[in-house]
Amino acid sequence: MTVEFERKLKKLGITGESAKDMAELDIKWDFVTAMSEIDLQIFCHEQNCSFQTSMRNPDLTEHCKTVHKWGIFKCTQYENCKYEANSEEIYNITYVT
Repeated sequence: MTVEFERKLKKLGITGESAKDMAELDIKWDFVTAMSEIDLQIFCHEQNCSFQTSMRNPDLTEHCKTVHKWGIFKCTQYENCKYEANSEEIYNITYVT
């Protein structure tokens, strides 16, 4: 096993006996990448919103709280109801319609 190959496996979190097993597999390791090496994007799912950010940031949560007024909207319709919605819109869809 080459030093370069060992480094690649270590980046992927594969060491010891598992690394030796992996060396025997017929895989094109140049195309295998650790998730930490990829800048994955996450998108806001609100209708007509084009906000996107890296999955490494907590920006989406803050975006939804400030722009879309997300929070905790507890059910007040029924006694002892434990339902909570993350937006007033979802709450209204659930109980008003």
